[in-house]
Amino acid sequence: MTQEAEGYQERITLEAQGEVARFEKLLPEYQAAKEVTRERLYIDTMQEVLANSSKVLVDVKGGNNMMYLPLDKIMEKQGSSTRVALPSSSDINDLRNKVNTSRNSTVNSGNDRFNNDRFNDGR
Repeated sequence: MTQEAEGYQERITLEAQGEVARFEKLLPEYQAAKEVTRERLYIDTMQEVLANSSKVLVDVKGGNNMMYLPLDKIMEKQGSSTRVALPSSSDINDLRNKVNTSRNSTVNSGNDRFNNDRFNDGR
């Protein structure tokens, strides 16, 4: 029991030291280019989180909505032997344009009541 506790202490201490070293390496980069570093950290984190997911999320630029494409469910219905063709970048851009110009929604318009809320002011 004592050895487990000492091993745990050692592991936690080393992990903390590693995090401090990572932070100290990142701090000058962040101070030099805050927005670029913040965006890069976000992208890296999202890649790590979503790397093993079979789901596709499409973010509409300038919008508050995110579309979910259940490709995993489609693939299950098709069977594993059938190949599923993923949409091309032009198909995705067409879809984005359709969502942005939708007459049924004001979410993506300048009249959006959430457009200037505290979460969209660049913080």
